[in-house]
This record gives sequence, C-alpha cells and structure tokens, in this order.
Amino acid sequence: MLIYKTDVAAMQSVHTEKIRQILHASECVLSSQQVADSCYGVIYQYNQQLCAIAAVKVRKNEHHVQGVCTKHSYRHTGMGGQLLDFLLREIGAANVIVDVPLSTAHSRLVEFYESRGFHVDSASGTHTKLVLRA
Repeated sequence: MLIYKTDVAAMQSVHTEKIRQILHASECVLSSQQVADSCYGVIYQYNQQLCAIAAVKVRKNEHHVQGVCTKHSYRHTGMGGQLLDFLLREIGAANVIVDVPLSTAHSRLVEFYESRGFHVDSASGTHTKLVLRA
C-alpha cells in the first residue's frame, strides 16, 4: 500500500488513463475538471495499481476537498477512508470543506464524510456542504 500527495499535473501525466477509468465509474462524483482545477491530489496505490484518488483545492484559508473516488473493484474496502484520513493529516484537518452533489450515492457520501468528523453546514437543492473545523 502506498498513499502519497502529488501536484495535479504530475498526477495526471503519470496516471491519465487510470484516473480516467476511476473518474468514469458510475458512482464517482469527482469530475476531470475538478481534478484539473485542484491544487494537489492524493493517490492510493495497492499492488502497483491505482485504486483511489482525492483532489483538493485551496481557497483563502480553506481546503476544499473536490472529492474522493475509489475504483469500483476496491470500493467498501476502507481505501477511501484511509485516503481521506491521510489527506486530513496532510492538510492539518483545519477549515476543510466538501460539497456533496445530489446523486444516487448522496446519502452514503454524506455518511462517509460524517464518519470522518465532518458536519453538515448547509444544504440546497443541488448539494450538501459539510465542514471540518479545527
């Protein structure tokens, strides 16, 4: 198992096709544009395979988690949680925001982030905003 932080350009140049496969998974709510707009990413590799990615955008003093996306065959194995935990340690787990868009996986995603200490801040007709404050 290897989890590491990288800049988005490096992440895309090394893993473009593998990232595309993960992002095109039916339940993934992390878009290619969100990855491109991010400041850095976190990659989870297992047995030399790209299994999960996360992307973060920094605005002012806030870290916006663009999303955590796990390859379908590795879902429900704890990899996404380990990846998010690593990410929160890397950024100091202060002033972290994630917007969960309404989708078929919405309630599971909200529960996933809540299990990691996030709290619902607001909800609209299109997404739920969760925050983690220091």
